[in-house]
Amino acid sequence: MDDTFACIAMVVHKPLTEVAEAAYRLGYPKHAPAIASETLIAKLLMELGQLVASKYLDFHSWEALPDVAIVYVDYDQDMEIGRHILWHHVRASGPQNALSYVIDPAHWIKPEQGATTDLKRYKPDWYIEIRPTGKR
Repeated sequence: MDDTFACIAMVVHKPLTEVAEAAYRLGYPKHAPAIASETLIAKLLMELGQLVASKYLDFHSWEALPDVAIVYVDYDQDMEIGRHILWHHVRASGPQNALSYVIDPAHWIKPEQGATTDLKRYKPDWYIEIRPTGKR
């Protein structure tokens, strides 16, 4: 739960506690092992940030990702579990170069490594595109 809700909190600029409370209100269990569904992720992004989320889409390459996405990485087929990171592509403006990076909310990542352009350390499987309401 923490990585998914942390990614949502970063995108909507809300505290993690507020995202968790909204999830509980929408039926996410407080005390049981659970995984946030793509439907819950979409509802939270809309309710808290007026953002639209796609369903999970197959990952093909970092270059093919949209400007903002929640990426499901390090999926273990035997355990049927992975985790989420936040992807952001900043488009070039004027003389600046474009920049793509991820923010990894995992608790075991050193704070100075939480935001990185080193994408080789991740094995992405799927992603959820995030965009403002009304934008295609």
